[in-house]
Amino acid sequence: MERLVLDQLRPIVQPFLDPLQFAYQPRLGVEDAIIYLLNCVYAHLDKPASTVRVMFFDFSSTFNTVWSALLGDELTVMRDWAKNIDALYRKGQSRLYFLRRLRSFNICWTMLRIFYVVASAILYAVACWGSRLRVADANRLNKLILKAGDVVGVELDSLMAVLERKTLSKLQTIMENGSHPLYDTVMRHRSTFSARLILPK
Repeated sequence: MERLVLDQLRPIVQPFLDPLQFAYQPRLGVEDAIIYLLNCVYAHLDKPASTVRVMFFDFSSTFNTVWSALLGDELTVMRDWAKNIDALYRKGQSRLYFLRRLRSFNICWTMLRIFYVVASAILYAVACWGSRLRVADANRLNKLILKAGDVVGVELDSLMAVLERKTLSKLQTIMENGSHPLYDTVMRHRSTFSARLILPK
């Protein structure tokens, strides 16, 4: 019902929406909001002697499903990501335990794959945080993914493979959506000669 009403209301209210409205927008979501925020923060931190402090106020519960390590009262961007990785690893381990318990009841492989939830726990918003991983942390998470693959009987993609795929997919989505808040930022890095993206210096 909500989706039907949204489809009817969106064209009416679209001219009045804030350009940074991420909720209830087609092809925009929490990952886009986090990537936009991180882009602003990193751009500011590139200036000499600058610091950033971010406070989130969510009055509408729009972000009530966001990974708690990313959204909170305060985000210190230049901190060590080890705490976040530890939280992800623990969450992945608890889901892996649940998956093993299901397998112990001789549930068929097809049902195990349906219940496979380890990847969703540790790969949520990977396009936002994956590039900040240390090799040791990536290896820990990859071992967890490998164990989950053994339990469900399928070879699963490594963390880096998923990161690359999701990052490219997110970048493609931004480039195809002229109203995306990061569209102009991304297009400024596009080569006028080959139309390829050029890494910022």
